[in-house]
Amino acid sequence: MKPLAHPLDVLFAPLVFGVALIILGLLLGGLEAFWRGQWRTWLLVEGAIPVLYAGSLGIIFDHSAGLIAIAALGWYYAGSLVQHRQHPSSTLLSATGALLESALRLGLNTVSFCA
Repeated sequence: MKPLAHPLDVLFAPLVFGVALIILGLLLGGLEAFWRGQWRTWLLVEGAIPVLYAGSLGIIFDHSAGLIAIAALGWYYAGSLVQHRQHPSSTLLSATGALLESALRLGLNTVSFCA
């Protein structure tokens, strides 16, 4: 293959590797939480992040992956509300901020594999 003739194919390989590496890192965070005895806490909120990430990227290939992303978003917010039942409005605002930070971080890390 000639890289100049097929530049997107050349960029696609490290991108796929990078996405797999990022998802592996997120899942290893879950394994770490399991070892610390905080599996339930991780599963309620942070466990939705790899699913949301994979579903969001899956939309590029199949639009029905958006349903996975929406389900993971609901999982994330429901888990946040279960963890912090006392103040639901501030919990949702805080969860939205944390999710936005995670999305920006994951997006930047994903794009960095193409550069």
